Amino acid sequence: MKTHLLKRCAAVLGGVALIGTVGVSTASAEPASAQGGLYTVCSNKLLPDYRFCAAEADWWWGMNEVMVFDKADDGQDALVRYIRHDKGTTVRTAWDHNYADKQGTHVQLTDLAPTTEISIQACLGDYTTKRVIEETCSRWGTTVADPSPLK
Repeated sequence: MKTHLLKRCAAVLGGVALIGTVGVSTASAEPASAQGGLYTVCSNKLLPDYRFCAAEADWWWGMNEVMVFDKADDGQDALVRYIRHDKGTTVRTAWDHNYADKQGTHVQLTDLAPTTEISIQACLGDYTTKRVIEETCSRWGTTVADPSPLK
């Protein structure tokens, strides 16, 4: 229930949420779980019922994965832009262009120090042309690779 409500609020605001495996928190200094959890950003485009964002991007700490989910069967594709700050400022992109499978796209990042900053942004676009619809993009959200030692 809390997770659903937080995702709804984050979606409405085009915002950022920190969701742990045990509890829920806003993007604050203390994570919800030391075992892993989600740091989530939502696109500015919402589903027609306004409950969820059309594109969701997550950083799963504990698994070291950037994930993106296309949640709307609207002909647009979801993408996550991400920056791994220990490797410079290069913006990388991963697409989820198959809404029907609902599995999303997962990108495993390796050799991360716990304090490595990760930035993510959720957007919609066209996978075929690689065109991003900029007005659908969330704000950038930044966290560290593993916030659990920061308690």
